Amino acid sequence: MRTLSVVDVLFGCTDSQIARNLLNRIGTHYLIPYIDCGVRLDADATGGIRQVSAGVHFCAPDGSWLIDRGVISAKGMSDEDLARRDPAAFR
Repeated sequence: MRTLSVVDVLFGCTDSQIARNLLNRIGTHYLIPYIDCGVRLDADATGGIRQVSAGVHFCAPDGSWLIDRGVISAKGMSDEDLARRDPAAFR
């Protein structure tokens, strides 16, 4: 954590809502800008890809958070946590 506290910019590219939230919190706590990137692939009914979307969010330490923007959610983070800790209960 101390290593992250002295960087100039945080750059995240993860599928985990929990990781995105943590990077957003670290950036805010240590006054470091955070850039979050994500890609979404939407499948079609035949096994192909119907659409590819990308998003980039710049989070300034005094600005809005990813959770405020609807990029991540408390339910999404809770579901990720349960799926990791107890996959059977998650199903």
